[in-house]
Amino acid sequence: MSGDTRADAAVKSILLRLFGNALLNEKRILEKDSPVAIHAFRVALRRSRSLLAFSHGILPESRIRSARKTLAWVMADSNVIRDRQVMQEKLKNSAPELPRQCRKTFLAFRQVLQEDIAHELVHLRKQLQANATRLLNRVGSITCASSRLPGPACILPALLFPEYQPR
Repeated sequence: MSGDTRADAAVKSILLRLFGNALLNEKRILEKDSPVAIHAFRVALRRSRSLLAFSHGILPESRIRSARKTLAWVMADSNVIRDRQVMQEKLKNSAPELPRQCRKTFLAFRQVLQEDIAHELVHLRKQLQANATRLLNRVGSITCASSRLPGPACILPALLFPEYQPR
């Protein structure tokens, strides 16, 4: 962007780039267990919410409110799994430091945590698809050329920019 880019065009450009990043990582989440993809998905959506918070007077207020609310519930589904993945990573190499009598319990806890993450990942995938359906009902018919079953990241731009047409 150049220095003479209008504020609304700059915000739109940045949001579309962030939504593109969220879409890419959403696809990775749907395809495999990827802690990095979940983290990057959440970062893109969190940055989008932050940018919207500072876009008053640039974008219509009703669109900002609607998009921030939608981003919040799309992100909520990934909170639990990401928290558990962070805990799992922190615990990864802790067993040798524990007293011998605690190791068996610790290893059992790590196993339960891993199973819980797997369960939450199944739930997250279902929720991403359900959120896509919920969003489609709000914005009407829209298709995303890069995805047969569009997820929330594909549909979010239509909430902010009704004139948006996916490539």
